[in-house]
Amino acid sequence: MKQRHLVPEKMDDPGLCPVEHQRALAGLRRINRFSGTAAQLQREMLRRASRETDRTWRILDVGCADGEIAWELSGLLEGRMKYTLTGWDMSPVAIGAAQARLNQPGSPTSGTIQFEVRNLFDEIDAVRGEPQFDNVYCTLLLHHFSDADAVRILSAMQRLARRAVIVDDLQRTHLGWWLAAAGCRILSRSPVVHFDGPQSGRAAFSCDEALQLARAAGLKDPTLRRHWPERYMLCWEAAL
Repeated sequence: MKQRHLVPEKMDDPGLCPVEHQRALAGLRRINRFSGTAAQLQREMLRRASRETDRTWRILDVGCADGEIAWELSGLLEGRMKYTLTGWDMSPVAIGAAQARLNQPGSPTSGTIQFEVRNLFDEIDAVRGEPQFDNVYCTLLLHHFSDADAVRILSAMQRLARRAVIVDDLQRTHLGWWLAAAGCRILSRSPVVHFDGPQSGRAAFSCDEALQLARAAGLKDPTLRRHWPERYMLCWEAAL
């Protein structure tokens, strides 16, 4: 696992059958719940919010898929901080699934949540002037891209973020690959997930590589901590 092995994942295919796409998204929801991703993000959001308790925090989820992490995070933040949460994804199928939940019972009350079909690469050149959000995060996104494109993504996230950039992703380790391969078989029946999960483990960055990418993108003094299951959380904070 010394080198990345990057090939296109099936769920990134815009021609993927919508039924199979939905099935894969359901599997991804179960995997994310098992991994505790939203709880890891909550920790970071609340730590920053504790410094400025009277403000409303604007949060952006880049590559939000069907919004499962955003919805779970909003539930964890409910009543603990004031916020708005926006999810961007390039897939109309994924965003359609996210938007379908907006009028269902259980929507957040102390914050607002919305979802938009957006491709971050289309937004990069449009990012000008004052940052649009406070905290910008992505989960399981960076490993889908080449090193050069990962740097572009991190740079764009920094330009969008007034306070912090947070990246949660897989570590490229033998244990990480095994957990991805086994976990995807146990938690999903989707053949798309069965292919994409282990492939994500092969395409993931090591922790050292992730830090190098962040520095190359202009994120000064990024920090990184490892957490279950063989993931890392990379954070950058703007100087106040």
